[in-house]
Amino acid sequence: MPLIIKNLKKSFGEKVIFDDFSYTFDNNGIYILVGDSGRGKTTLLRMIAGLDNDYTGEIITDQVAYVFQEYRLFPVLNAIDNIAKILWIQPTDEQIRSAASLLSTLGFSKTDMQLYPNALSGGMKQRVSLCRALLADKKILLLDEPFKELDSTLREQLRTILAEEAKKRLILLSAHSLDALGDLDRTVIEIK
Repeated sequence: MPLIIKNLKKSFGEKVIFDDFSYTFDNNGIYILVGDSGRGKTTLLRMIAGLDNDYTGEIITDQVAYVFQEYRLFPVLNAIDNIAKILWIQPTDEQIRSAASLLSTLGFSKTDMQLYPNALSGGMKQRVSLCRALLADKKILLLDEPFKELDSTLREQLRTILAEEAKKRLILLSAHSLDALGDLDRTVIEIK
């Protein structure tokens, strides 16, 4: 199992976020964390990623790729290099073609791929971040609100990509509602 959570307890001061939460995930498939803002969806993703260790209980996990709600792009690198040079430092031609192909699938033109983050829209930055995580060779893919800045066409393309990825790895994503997910096969975990 790439991800097991046992007896997780997490608080922010007096506010209890998780109280004895346990869950065992399959090796692959899509799991959706749903719930109102402030309920702990992002906090759970951060704990799984090892970015927040202030909890009790146990999180047994494997290597993760994480797409934050913030884009976390390097301002001195263009869109294609924010994927290729971050993932592979010295990318091969094949790796650059893979990054370009995925960006193209998500609506980038060759000109767009050369743009720097300050010239990209929020949705474009989101897609660069998604591509970087999708191309990372990790067993777990954590996506924090991945559909939030995508139009209906791009949402459909991302759903298609995620359905394929879910055949070979675990995908855990957060969402405020299930509407953007369409008919994507998934397991829903409600965070109350």
